[in-house]
Amino acid sequence: VTYSAVKEFVDAQGVTQVQRVKIKTRIVNKRTYSYIIEDLRPFTTYTVNVTAVPPTQEYRPPAKITVTTQMAAPQPMVKPDFYGVKGEHEIAMILPQASEEYGPIAFYYLIVVPEDSLTENKNPDQFLTDDLISNKVSSSKDALAEGPYIAAKFLHRNIPYSFSLGDGQIYEGFKNRPLQKLKNEEVDVTGEQAPRMYKRYKIFIRSVVDTPGS
Repeated sequence: VTYSAVKEFVDAQGVTQVQRVKIKTRIVNKRTYSYIIEDLRPFTTYTVNVTAVPPTQEYRPPAKITVTTQMAAPQPMVKPDFYGVKGEHEIAMILPQASEEYGPIAFYYLIVVPEDSLTENKNPDQFLTDDLISNKVSSSKDALAEGPYIAAKFLHRNIPYSFSLGDGQIYEGFKNRPLQKLKNEEVDVTGEQAPRMYKRYKIFIRSVVDTPGS
């Protein structure tokens, strides 16, 4: 049994990469009627040859099949980067994109988590997509952010390099809500330091692979 693969995919920088899996050979007992090939890469098309070798070592043409392994979750992405403030309710950001090594990306969610005592110790995986989708508000441009939410959805490779978080626009059905200042009761005016007038936010990107039915 021999198998190999050649794979093309778009990496996290948007560059097409080519990966080659060198030919590997497995010798199987003649009485073996099934064989499992392990440690294959996700979303990779392999060419598998099965050749019966007679005692005389004469050549016999192989039986050939081509199979593609299943997709897998994308590799971890770098964090969005902040590069400026735009008015009272917007910040300018640089958004990363995911590598498509493990499967093509169907879309991205830009997720915003206003920091409070309930969310400050949670990691991104603890914010379920269904819960975030349910936390929608009206399309009013003046509606402000309340609780964790999806600020934007970007299809396939249409995720922008730079993005204005909080511009009040609608992106594929999700409102990019204006960011908010702290409420008066949240401002600590004790001590010598000036009060912190703006909320803190956790911001991350969630990518979804293009599986059938997604």
